[in-house]
Order: sequence, then C-alpha cells, then structure tokens
Amino acid sequence: MKAVKYILLLVILLVSHAASATVPVFYTTAESNSIRNIAPPKGKAVIYIYQRQGDGRGVSPTIWLNDYSIGRLVPGAFTVLKLSPGQLRIRVDGAEPARLSMVSEAGKVYRFRLVVTQTAAGSRAQLTQIAESSRSDMVTTRWIKNPRTVTYTAPAAVPAVTHAASAVVPVFYTTAESQSIRNIAPPKGKAVIYIYQRQGDGRGVSPTIWLNDYTIGRLVPGAFTVLKLSPGQLRIRVDGTEPASLSMVSEAGKIYRFRLVVTQTAAGSRAQLTQIAESSRSDMVTTRWIKNPRKVNSLAVRPPARTPAAAKPAPAKPVTKPKPKAKPRPKAKPRPRPKAKPRPRPKAKPDAPLAPGDYGVMLKAGAMTLSEGTQVILGANSRFDDSVSGLYAIEAYYQFDNGLTLGAEILRYTAEFNTVGLNDTHKIDVLIPSANVKKYFRINSSLQPFIGAGIGYASTNISGPTLGGGTEGF
Repeated sequence: MKAVKYILLLVILLVSHAASATVPVFYTTAESNSIRNIAPPKGKAVIYIYQRQGDGRGVSPTIWLNDYSIGRLVPGAFTVLKLSPGQLRIRVDGAEPARLSMVSEAGKVYRFRLVVTQTAAGSRAQLTQIAESSRSDMVTTRWIKNPRTVTYTAPAAVPAVTHAASAVVPVFYTTAESQSIRNIAPPKGKAVIYIYQRQGDGRGVSPTIWLNDYTIGRLVPGAFTVLKLSPGQLRIRVDGTEPASLSMVSEAGKIYRFRLVVTQTAAGSRAQLTQIAESSRSDMVTTRWIKNPRKVNSLAVRPPARTPAAAKPAPAKPVTKPKPKAKPRPKAKPRPRPKAKPRPRPKAKPDAPLAPGDYGVMLKAGAMTLSEGTQVILGANSRFDDSVSGLYAIEAYYQFDNGLTLGAEILRYTAEFNTVGLNDTHKIDVLIPSANVKKYFRINSSLQPFIGAGIGYASTNISGPTLGGGTEGF
C-alpha cells in the first residue's frame, strides 16, 4: 500500500510539472531604461525585438535570428542583441509565421515590433521594422531575462484550401529594355524597389505580392518588377500557405533589391523574401522585366488526396442451425463532411503609384563670341565687343523614363557696339523664350548624349546715343 501511495504521488507530480509553464522574469525598471536606447558598440549593430501590451495574448511562438533560437516574448517585453553587421534573418513560428530578411549595417539600431494574434488555425505573427524616430513606441516594455526558458503550446494548424485557376502567359520587355531598367538611378526624392525571382527560385507562377497593402501582381522564375516610391514605411507580403512578410523603412536616393523564392509543398506554396545587398546586384542579371505581373494567374498546388482506409472484413460467423434470414439493415449514409470555406482574400487595390519621371529646373550660364566683329547696321559699319555679357538661361523640363524630355527655356544676353570712327557706345539686349523637345541616350550613365529640336521667339532692343529701337519675331 505504501508503494502504491508513492507511485500515486509521483504521477501527480509529473502531471502537475507537465502542465506548468515557466514564468517570465524581467530586469528592473532602471535596467530596462538603461538598455532600451544604448549606442551600438564599435563594428556592431543593435537589434531590438519587442511586443507591446496589446500585441497578443499569452506567450508568443519561438523567435529565430539567423537560424538560432532567441526564445519567446510576452506582451510588454523586449529583448536586445548586439550583432556583427551583415545578413539578418528573423523568423517567428506559428500557423502563419512571420519572416523578415535584410542587411544590417555597423553603427545602426534596428527595432522590430512583434504582433501575435490567435486565429482558428493557430497563431499568426507579424513583424514590422520601426523607424528610430519612433523608438518611444517601446517605452512601456520591459527587458525580459529568460526568453529561452518561457514555454509555449502552439495550437493545431488547419490546412489551407487552395484553388486552381487558369494561367495567363507572362509578357516581358525586350532584353535591351530589361538591361536599361535593371540598374536605374533613383529619381530625386524617391527610392527604387526591385523584386525578382531567379530561374531556380520556384516552379510556375508565384503567389500574389503586396506592397503597402496594394497588389503588384505575381512573378515567374526569371522575372523581376521595379517600382519607384516615396521614402517611408515599406511593407512587402507574399501570399501562400506559408506566407512571407517584410517590413522596413526606405530612404530617398537608395535602391532596395528583394529576392523571392517560392517552393511547393504538400500543403501549398511556401514563400521566402530576402533583401540583397547592392554589391550583389548581379544576382538578378539573368532576369527579365515582366510587363503584366497583375494579369498572371496562379496555378495553386492541391494537397495530395488521402486514400480512404480499406474496410476491415467482418469476422466469419460460426456454423449453426439454420435460422430465418434477418432482413439486412440499411447501410447508414455517410454524413457529408462540411467543405472548408476558403478564407476571403482582400480585394485588389489599384497599383501603388509609380513615378513615370521627374520634373527639373536647370540654370545655365556661359560665354559667347561673335564670328564677325564688324557688321553693317543702318548703312554704318559697327564694331562689336569680342564677347557678350550677362549670358544666362533657365530651363524647366519634365523627363520620362525612356529619356524623352519636354521643356521650356528663357535665354538672355547683352552685347555692345560702336560706330567705326565714333565714340558712341550702344547696347543690344536680347531675350529668347523657347520650347523644346529632347531625346537623351544612355540615361543610366553620367554622360548622356541627346538630340533635340525647339521653337523660339526673339526680342531685340537697341539703345544708345545715335541709334534706338527694337525688333522681334520667331
């Protein structure tokens, strides 16, 4: 009996231990405040990951950084890491995991806000990069001591239902057009975003790609798309059974390249987005610029059908005296399984506004000399100065992406002359407004030759002791 009591006590202890979760432990408020805004050590980058009080219920799933587990958070907690610069990959597990990939730089601070929501399918994680100017967003969080010992039980995931659709053949720009757009310089006040998929980065059409909640369509292996956007918060999402999401802050004058890899699994498509350093831009050299990313339809992969288990044969009845045959029972009709309703997708919004070109203003100044120093004006020989003065011009223009430019210009200069044999200095003021059209070549180079044509209207005014007046015309 005593042995039975010990065994019973041991079972109770094991059950209670299995049901308990490790309580999160925090540093003091003073320690949290001191570590929340540290300066990066020399040659290092500082990474903060935090979860505000309203950013979830209970403990979050496991967080991975460069394939190493850094533990879990709870609402109102943050963790901090000091890492060498380079490729940074953050992943949060769950039925709908979150993935983020970017290139970190030494001497910089990166803050990522984690939001975890619980759905019928399980936990859904979302990571967003927060600008350094908004670092007060994590002021109410506390520094967690034991993120790697906090336990979590993930809810069971529900397999996603996919649907097949007819595919539209992708259309590409020419090789020359793809090469010219592949390495463009960012327009003034804009950032350039490339998303591409190499030939070996998937089979068939990718899931829908979203940028700042606007659909930009789909890619195929060997294709890329390019956008010119105003700087600020940048959120990229790729749908799928295992979607990919990335959030960061873009800056004007910079180029961002993201490589998309799509793999097909039994459950559906799995997407992965990785930011590629500008020094590795040759990684997309074999891709082509796709014309119709929003018209290409996805051929979803259906999960393999489950083979129903064979019915077990009924055991043989022993031989007995013949009895009247019983009427066979009607077979129960199988209850139809309710079909899983597909989750509604957000309606496609118009494309993110692209910048087709840029306005510009150009100021010009220079020197001009006359080919003939002596000319006849009103029957008298007049000698002009060797050069004109006050030569300047101002031009306003609009340039398209293909190098075509439309503009207007105002040019002004002044020249002086004397009648031969007399000391009478006269002055000529010339004003020429004009409209022009130009075609620039090698628009991605620092040296850009062009051809152009224009029409102008000239106004000339002469003033002096013996001559005066003016003339004008096209």
